[in-house]
Amino acid sequence: MRYYRFDGYLIAKMQGITMEQAQEASEEMRYEAYRECLKRCGEKRPCSTRTMKRWFAVDEYHKPGREQLLKLFFALGLSAEEAEEWLVNGALEPGFQVNDFREFFMMYGLEHHFTYEKCQEMIGTFLGQMSPDILMEQHHETGKMWEAYRQNCNMPEDQFMELALSMQRYFKGYSMTVLEYFRDLKDEILGYLRREYESLLEATLSETSYYQWKPGRIFPGRKKEEPLELDHIRHYLRACEKGKTSAPSDDVVGRIKEYIHILERSCDSNTQLLENLYPDREDIGAPEGSRMQRGEIRIMDDKYLSEILNVGLQKERELQLMLEGADNRRLQEQRKRCRLIDRHDLLPLIFEVAQRRYQADNVRKEYCREEAKNTFSLLANQILTACNMPCYEPGKYELDTILDVCFGETGMLSLYDIILEYQGWE
Repeated sequence: MRYYRFDGYLIAKMQGITMEQAQEASEEMRYEAYRECLKRCGEKRPCSTRTMKRWFAVDEYHKPGREQLLKLFFALGLSAEEAEEWLVNGALEPGFQVNDFREFFMMYGLEHHFTYEKCQEMIGTFLGQMSPDILMEQHHETGKMWEAYRQNCNMPEDQFMELALSMQRYFKGYSMTVLEYFRDLKDEILGYLRREYESLLEATLSETSYYQWKPGRIFPGRKKEEPLELDHIRHYLRACEKGKTSAPSDDVVGRIKEYIHILERSCDSNTQLLENLYPDREDIGAPEGSRMQRGEIRIMDDKYLSEILNVGLQKERELQLMLEGADNRRLQEQRKRCRLIDRHDLLPLIFEVAQRRYQADNVRKEYCREEAKNTFSLLANQILTACNMPCYEPGKYELDTILDVCFGETGMLSLYDIILEYQGWE
């Protein structure tokens, strides 16, 4: 089955055909579409011809990066509105980040049919006049920024520059809405995991003399009737070691210590989230400390997840380097760390949360495939729509189709289970 890819979108645009036709394009059609793109770009080539061929999957496929896409939009003479449609529905990228001053000027440049180089000059002028000790507002200001842009995008250059300088503290460079959704999903998953391990710990303690030993004991700084308390359990284990109460088996003690260790981790633990999503990374060809992508399946590692969650800090570092006049190599290295969350990052977390919500709400009910799928699709579309991303559509998008397969006739599989079985992974 052929899934949606950006090369199909490009071919459809260049050849004036449907996406369905473009997905079945022959090698000859791909080359014709590539030649048409070269013709439309004229002398304003966004990259080398070898690289551009790969965008059309001539010989091999490679999706252009965000900066390459922006250069392509200028070369093709797209309007800002057209470019937004190409980003969101074509490349499945986050739309223009109006609170990123670079993209703020890029939209203005596209609207006025400037060249990419002209926009770079405007950005350089803006940086030269920007306050070096500006503190960015890390709040929801996107609506305000869009309103300001739309009301003033037809201004002359000098007035638009003054507008941008007057709003410089709002150019944090990313969507707070998308980041908060990602954080909330992560926190909800970790909350479920914590409750699971608390239940396992309580069940294991019930196999011991802990609940007979504990009543009436008061520990320094603790309330008498406090709920499950890790310090109390440590006191109990020490009492067992000293022979002051009957000791459980070594296996039980080992499990208790393991659960205590897990529960002591920060409730914000990236490691715990990743271990839940990918229980055995070796089995899926993505060993610890590595990230991997096959098609639309993205296997995150701790570094990738940390960069996503700390995008505000990474953007501040990028800005500081630009203000210092850092060389292009250092800037490019830093920009790689400034990751915009996209639907491939969000969907696996939405999927995990939806499955857990369904299980929690239907403990005593028989599994219903359609109800479980509906729980996921409703949550996915609610979040993706709020984040200005294409809705969940199995059959069209590869990742969506893979997640849909996880809802079996008799039960639900995890994304990890499907990755192990997914034939396209090899």
